[in-house]
Amino acid sequence: MVRQAGRRILDELKNPAFLKFLWERAGTKLPEDQRTVSGDFRTLPYRINKDIFVNVIELPPPVNPPEALYAGVVVRIRHPADTSGDESRYFTLELGVDITDASPSMTFFCESTENEHKNFGERSIRSAEEFARAIAEVVDP
Repeated sequence: MVRQAGRRILDELKNPAFLKFLWERAGTKLPEDQRTVSGDFRTLPYRINKDIFVNVIELPPPVNPPEALYAGVVVRIRHPADTSGDESRYFTLELGVDITDASPSMTFFCESTENEHKNFGERSIRSAEEFARAIAEVVDP
Protein backbone atom coordinates (compact mmCIF):
# COMPACT_ATOMS: atom_id res chain seq x y z
CA MET A 1 0.00 0.00 0.00
CA VAL A 2 2.74 2.49 0.95
CA ARG A 3 4.67 1.52 -2.17
CA GLN A 4 1.86 2.80 -4.44
CA ALA A 5 1.33 6.10 -2.59
CA GLY A 6 4.07 7.95 -4.46
CA ARG A 7 2.79 6.83 -7.84
CA ARG A 8 -0.77 7.85 -6.93
CA ILE A 9 0.44 11.29 -5.85
CA LEU A 10 2.13 11.81 -9.22
CA ASP A 11 -1.03 10.76 -11.08
CA GLU A 12 -3.42 12.89 -8.99
CA LEU A 13 -1.29 16.01 -9.41
CA LYS A 14 -1.80 15.86 -13.18
CA ASN A 15 -5.53 16.43 -12.67
CA PRO A 16 -6.43 20.17 -12.69
CA ALA A 17 -9.80 19.47 -11.05
CA PHE A 18 -8.05 17.77 -8.13
CA LEU A 19 -5.65 20.72 -7.75
CA LYS A 20 -8.55 23.17 -7.81
CA PHE A 21 -10.32 21.11 -5.12
CA LEU A 22 -7.19 21.16 -2.90
CA TRP A 23 -6.76 24.92 -3.43
CA GLU A 24 -10.35 25.71 -2.53
CA ARG A 25 -10.32 23.36 0.46
CA ALA A 26 -7.16 24.98 1.82
CA GLY A 27 -8.76 28.39 1.32
CA THR A 28 -11.64 27.55 3.62
CA LYS A 29 -9.23 27.97 6.54
CA LEU A 30 -8.69 31.64 5.60
CA PRO A 31 -10.95 34.61 6.26
CA GLU A 32 -13.16 35.31 3.23
CA ASP A 33 -11.32 38.54 2.30
CA GLN A 34 -7.96 36.70 2.15
CA ARG A 35 -9.02 33.94 -0.23
CA THR A 36 -7.65 33.90 -3.76
CA VAL A 37 -9.69 32.65 -6.70
CA SER A 38 -8.24 29.34 -7.82
CA GLY A 39 -7.91 30.09 -11.52
CA ASP A 40 -6.10 27.65 -13.76
CA PHE A 41 -3.41 25.24 -12.70
CA ARG A 42 -0.76 23.74 -14.89
CA THR A 43 1.28 20.74 -13.84
CA LEU A 44 4.60 20.07 -15.50
CA PRO A 45 6.17 16.65 -14.88
CA TYR A 46 9.97 16.31 -14.82
CA ARG A 47 12.19 13.31 -14.31
CA ILE A 48 15.26 14.11 -12.22
CA ASN A 49 16.81 10.67 -12.54
CA LYS A 50 15.63 7.06 -12.95
CA ASP A 51 13.99 7.02 -9.50
CA ILE A 52 13.11 10.67 -8.77
CA PHE A 53 10.19 12.54 -10.33
CA VAL A 54 8.88 16.04 -9.67
CA ASN A 55 5.57 17.57 -10.62
CA VAL A 56 5.85 21.34 -10.73
CA ILE A 57 2.51 23.06 -10.21
CA GLU A 58 2.09 26.60 -11.52
CA LEU A 59 -0.16 28.29 -8.99
CA PRO A 60 -2.45 31.30 -9.47
CA PRO A 61 -0.43 34.53 -9.32
CA PRO A 62 0.51 35.36 -5.72
CA VAL A 63 -0.90 38.54 -4.23
CA ASN A 64 0.85 38.79 -0.86
CA PRO A 65 3.99 37.27 0.63
CA PRO A 66 4.56 34.39 1.36
CA GLU A 67 2.12 33.06 -1.25
CA ALA A 68 3.79 30.70 -3.71
CA LEU A 69 4.32 31.00 -7.46
CA TYR A 70 5.20 27.31 -7.83
CA ALA A 71 4.87 24.17 -5.78
CA GLY A 72 6.90 21.07 -6.47
CA VAL A 73 6.03 17.59 -5.28
CA VAL A 74 8.97 15.21 -5.49
CA VAL A 75 8.55 11.47 -5.34
CA ARG A 76 11.41 8.99 -5.11
CA ILE A 77 10.14 5.62 -6.32
CA ARG A 78 12.00 2.93 -4.42
CA HIS A 79 12.96 -0.48 -5.78
CA PRO A 80 10.41 -3.19 -4.87
CA ALA A 81 13.01 -4.91 -2.66
CA ASP A 82 13.32 -1.74 -0.56
CA THR A 83 10.64 -2.08 2.12
CA SER A 84 10.86 1.55 3.26
CA GLY A 85 8.36 2.66 0.59
CA ASP A 86 8.36 5.67 -1.68
CA GLU A 87 9.55 9.04 -0.38
CA SER A 88 7.91 12.39 -1.12
CA ARG A 89 9.03 15.98 -0.52
CA TYR A 90 7.35 19.35 -1.01
CA PHE A 91 9.01 22.56 -2.28
CA THR A 92 7.71 26.06 -2.99
CA LEU A 93 8.91 29.26 -4.61
CA GLU A 94 7.42 31.99 -2.43
CA LEU A 95 6.89 35.67 -3.00
CA GLY A 96 8.92 37.77 -0.58
CA VAL A 97 9.40 41.39 0.35
CA ASP A 98 12.45 43.49 -0.41
CA ILE A 99 12.99 45.24 2.91
CA THR A 100 14.72 48.22 1.26
CA ASP A 101 11.51 49.37 -0.44
CA ALA A 102 8.84 47.06 1.09
CA SER A 103 7.78 45.80 -2.34
CA PRO A 104 6.96 42.13 -2.90
CA SER A 105 9.57 41.65 -5.60
CA MET A 106 11.75 38.80 -4.37
CA THR A 107 11.26 35.05 -4.42
CA PHE A 108 12.46 32.49 -1.89
CA PHE A 109 13.08 28.79 -2.51
CA CYS A 110 11.65 26.71 0.36
CA GLU A 111 10.87 23.17 1.48
CA SER A 112 8.17 22.12 3.90
CA THR A 113 8.66 18.99 5.98
CA GLU A 114 6.62 17.46 8.77
CA ASN A 115 8.68 19.38 11.31
CA GLU A 116 9.88 22.58 9.69
CA HIS A 117 9.79 25.12 6.89
CA LYS A 118 13.27 25.36 5.35
CA ASN A 119 14.17 28.55 3.54
CA PHE A 120 17.06 28.06 1.11
CA GLY A 121 17.20 31.80 0.51
CA GLU A 122 16.36 34.24 -2.21
CA ARG A 123 16.43 32.74 -5.69
CA SER A 124 15.80 34.43 -8.99
CA ILE A 125 13.76 31.61 -10.55
CA ARG A 126 11.70 32.72 -13.52
CA SER A 127 10.22 29.49 -14.94
CA ALA A 128 8.91 26.07 -13.99
CA GLU A 129 11.98 24.53 -15.60
CA GLU A 130 14.33 26.61 -13.44
CA PHE A 131 12.30 25.65 -10.37
CA ALA A 132 12.60 21.94 -11.26
CA ARG A 133 16.38 22.36 -11.67
CA ALA A 134 16.63 24.04 -8.24
CA ILE A 135 14.73 21.12 -6.72
CA ALA A 136 17.04 18.65 -8.49
CA GLU A 137 20.09 20.36 -6.94
CA VAL A 138 18.65 19.64 -3.47
CA VAL A 139 17.27 16.13 -3.92
CA ASP A 140 19.97 14.73 -6.22
CA PRO A 141 23.13 16.79 -5.72
